[in-house]
Amino acid sequence: MSEMIFVEADFFAASFAWGILLLAGYDILRIIRRTVPHGTILVAVEDLLFWIAGSLMVFRMIYEKNDGIIRGTAFVAMGVSMFLYHYTVSRYVVAVGYGIFGRPAKKIYTFFYKGLKKVEKKVKLLIKTGDSKKEEAYDKSP
Repeated sequence: MSEMIFVEADFFAASFAWGILLLAGYDILRIIRRTVPHGTILVAVEDLLFWIAGSLMVFRMIYEKNDGIIRGTAFVAMGVSMFLYHYTVSRYVVAVGYGIFGRPAKKIYTFFYKGLKKVEKKVKLLIKTGDSKKEEAYDKSP
């Protein structure tokens, strides 16, 4: 085969791999979201930053592998690999990843979060009782 076919095959394979890598990275983000509760705004900001970073990395790959020439084959390869990854292994990656990393991290997070809540209650109570003692001392002054 000609060298050009090998170059095109390499570009297609790199695009295919980047599709998988992008969704694997997003699965890591999903594991983190299961571990630590996120609000809607934080999820939106995380998604925006993730996809901006992902698009920059894909652009860099296209620039390095194909001299910056954007081809439909790159997007087809990424789309097919994302589709296959999502509908075959993604749920298992998230489940296993959460079981190995997320569940223990969530227990640690919950332990410290509950501890901080207890400390916060005690501090508020001390501040409240301190304020009431100051008021009593102020009321008794001549």
